[in-house]
Amino acid sequence: MASLLIGFAACSDGAPDDDKAPNDTNVIVPNQSPLPAFNFSPATGAIPLQVFFDASETTDDADDLDNLLFRWDFDGDGVWDTEYGPNVNVDHTYILSGEFSPRLGVLDSEEAVAWTAQEGAISAYIDGLPPGSLIADLRVDTNRNGAIDDADDINENVFTSTSGAVYMPNLDDDDNNGERDGIDNQANPLLEIDEFSQIHLAQIQGLSPEHQVSLEISPQKAADRVRLYQLQSQSLELISDLSNNTILIPNEIIGEESLELLLEGLVGRSQFFNGEISLRLIIKEGYDILSQDHAIIKASPVFFPDNTQKGKRLYIMQITEPSASTNFAFYNKVQNNLPYPIELYDVDEYDYGWDRWTQDSMQTGYVESPGASGPIRYGFHLQVKRDTGNAGLEALLPTEVLAPDTGFIYPGGDYETSLNYGGNLEIVPPHSTANAAYPFGRIVVGGGDGGTLEGTTYEDHMDTNQRNWLDAQDVQGPSIELSSEWLAVGHLDEIFLFIPDYRPQSARPWKVIIASPTLAWNGLTDLYSQNLGHAKVFEGRQEQTTVSHILTDAELFYYNQAAQARIDSIRIQLEETLGLDDEDFIELPVLYEPLWYGGYDFALAYNPGVQNLIVADDVLFIPDPEGPRVGGVGLWKAQIESRLETLGFEIHFVDVFEPYHVMMGEAHCGSNFEREGFASSWWEQ
Repeated sequence: MASLLIGFAACSDGAPDDDKAPNDTNVIVPNQSPLPAFNFSPATGAIPLQVFFDASETTDDADDLDNLLFRWDFDGDGVWDTEYGPNVNVDHTYILSGEFSPRLGVLDSEEAVAWTAQEGAISAYIDGLPPGSLIADLRVDTNRNGAIDDADDINENVFTSTSGAVYMPNLDDDDNNGERDGIDNQANPLLEIDEFSQIHLAQIQGLSPEHQVSLEISPQKAADRVRLYQLQSQSLELISDLSNNTILIPNEIIGEESLELLLEGLVGRSQFFNGEISLRLIIKEGYDILSQDHAIIKASPVFFPDNTQKGKRLYIMQITEPSASTNFAFYNKVQNNLPYPIELYDVDEYDYGWDRWTQDSMQTGYVESPGASGPIRYGFHLQVKRDTGNAGLEALLPTEVLAPDTGFIYPGGDYETSLNYGGNLEIVPPHSTANAAYPFGRIVVGGGDGGTLEGTTYEDHMDTNQRNWLDAQDVQGPSIELSSEWLAVGHLDEIFLFIPDYRPQSARPWKVIIASPTLAWNGLTDLYSQNLGHAKVFEGRQEQTTVSHILTDAELFYYNQAAQARIDSIRIQLEETLGLDDEDFIELPVLYEPLWYGGYDFALAYNPGVQNLIVADDVLFIPDPEGPRVGGVGLWKAQIESRLETLGFEIHFVDVFEPYHVMMGEAHCGSNFEREGFASSWWEQ
């Protein structure tokens, strides 16, 4: 046990008066300074070195120990590391190697103070290296405060909820030249510094010509997916030589000063690379490693917000060309009722050849990393495999949405199917099951091998390359595949959607709205029993029919029984996988009909699929089901309103029949939302 006992005089309120007798009531007895004393253990050890301090041997002529206040300067740098407090026993962990001279300051009730110090009382060293050895010191922003500091020497080679450095894929376009920066060799890195990650290489004193210093980047996949720059005053110098994953650092440079490097992640996580980079600073003499320091840094995953997150921007194509089936009624209803401050983004009909399916060519998301003032986020979207040529929305992301702080990735693939599209990719809101928590929700995609509703063998799936990329993001995976191969378009939004539940008493803040042929059919049956079989369905449309005509269509009846059975199997899978029960589902009236193509019966929504709606915060834009009306009240509308208004929504029914429904889509298919990110950061989970 090392011990230290040194006292220093403190200022007092007065001095003894030699003319006064000791018993004179006018004598002022000065308060004496405390006599600080402390023990500590251990006095030496490898970092991180936890040292325990005990100030209980401190004395004072006026106060007991319990009335004294203590403060500490653990490393002896002249700056007090703690405020005055009553704790006699404290501990401190030394994370840097070196010799330290701890100080103790003591304050008594008369405000007399004193302090102690001892030179070189504590010796902390790197394990296996005696004091005075060459020391490799590599630091990244492990504590995620947006800067490199002493605390970054702790846990720099692990990644937990409280430690671990982060980098972002740099695929936005900060110089506005139409090329994503991470694959643009002409990009100006000075415009992107806040998107790069810091690397600090400490000065190494005592190097001789026999020593070699190198920075190793592994694995090879990581070295191929980053660029390194040296920060020099107001410029960045690209370090181009990454041969054998290693950068050789001249002794005359690292021996004279520390080096500040910046790491640029080019593409982030993918199906070929998990995004983890290992950095190792090594000092060698010949083949012998004298010292090394190791840190890891992880790529931000791409996040896809779910429908419960606040809306930022809604993409819709306004169609004015008569020959392309105009959507004035739909567009105007959305424009006039979109909640503030959501932006309505009008996708040009002529630039993109009336490709109105804005949901299908991209899935909107974001990436994030720590910053000095909080998380840094920028928009980062998935361009799905959907080949539309130069005239379609395939060009929207690279030619128009790409911008500073908005990027995208295209995983590509070999298999062209409508199951690749955005309407077939939905996000379950945050939830927990009996076995796991999903704080950022979970990805669900459509596909399967269950065949058609008529029983014909058939299967179809999302392109493996695209789905593997989704799963590689990890935080919202692994993805769940649900049967959608029986549908003509093959999208999950033809079956169900996740929406918020704003009722404060709800156990879960979201619901699953799901198509129910049974509900739709039973509603028609009720009308028929009231002698209302003549009520019109799709009134005024070319497809106009009646309740009686629908109910007497035996083929349609059995087809919807099969559709209901398939939907029930999907519902059971959702319940079992997500830990849901009956109260988490809201059934809405939707009938299906077969579309025969290539010898297969693929299902289409018979009436506009009302579950295929737009969630704009607390406003719902629901496809008008165009069902039978009795006394001015639509049957299917009434069923929908009674189920959804109680959740706290403002409801607007929108006309999708001609511009969307007869083209095998609905409101959700013709829109796409950019939403706010999740409240918590991914590295905290």
